[in-house]
Amino acid sequence: MGVVMELQPWMTLKGSNTTTPMVIQELDEWIDTSAYKTGVLQAEILKVSGGTLYIEGCDVQGGSFTTHAFYTVGLSSATLVFLNKNVPYGATNRLSNLIRWKFEATSSWEASFRLTLILK
Repeated sequence: MGVVMELQPWMTLKGSNTTTPMVIQELDEWIDTSAYKTGVLQAEILKVSGGTLYIEGCDVQGGSFTTHAFYTVGLSSATLVFLNKNVPYGATNRLSNLIRWKFEATSSWEASFRLTLILK
């Protein structure tokens, strides 16, 4: 049986790239997965427009981030991304020790989503 963690409860963000070109999840809300070997990211996306929602990971705070998944304009669905610690460092499907989301805007934008991690 796995542990279910909310990476982000339902959230809607809106803005323009001139005022907020990038929104990054608060540091204290990132998920530490260092004690787990595998994970499944469930992304429920109601709307993404005017930019891209990224799910990223790194192994140490201040380290380089790898994109595990990304969601762009026109996508409205639920998806699953399978992650594993045994995959080589830097691979998109490697379970990083820290997981976060980031939104990069290209114009006036809106994103409405929920993210859940199931970890084993």
